[in-house]
Amino acid sequence: MSARAIVCVDDEAIQLLALKREIQRALGSRFLIETALDAAEALSLLDALVADGVEIFMLVTDWLMPGMRGDELVITAKKKFPGLRSIVITGQADEEAMRRCVEEGGALRIFGKPWKREELLATIVGAEGGG
Repeated sequence: MSARAIVCVDDEAIQLLALKREIQRALGSRFLIETALDAAEALSLLDALVADGVEIFMLVTDWLMPGMRGDELVITAKKKFPGLRSIVITGQADEEAMRRCVEEGGALRIFGKPWKREELLATIVGAEGGG
């Protein structure tokens, strides 16, 4: 079985670290947990992981980031990697962008900040079961 990764993206390093730690503590032995500080870095990371034979299991991204926002990242990544699952986390909900995340990007769920740890992990585990 090849390695599987969850890629977490947030321009706030402290939020990114908290997200990574929560996922790693609960699921780290099942996944590589990779991080990126913006959408461009995330897209490069996705390409590099796939080139290394790593299955990208999920993208967990903040919405409001400089450059490319989370909805644009989810949609771009989904076009490039059609089987990619995603979760969007936002403290600044934009209703139209959230609609696009789900309808065009196939986001499994949108969480507000602060996210609820149990709900986030349940969404990831649920997707692992075929969601």
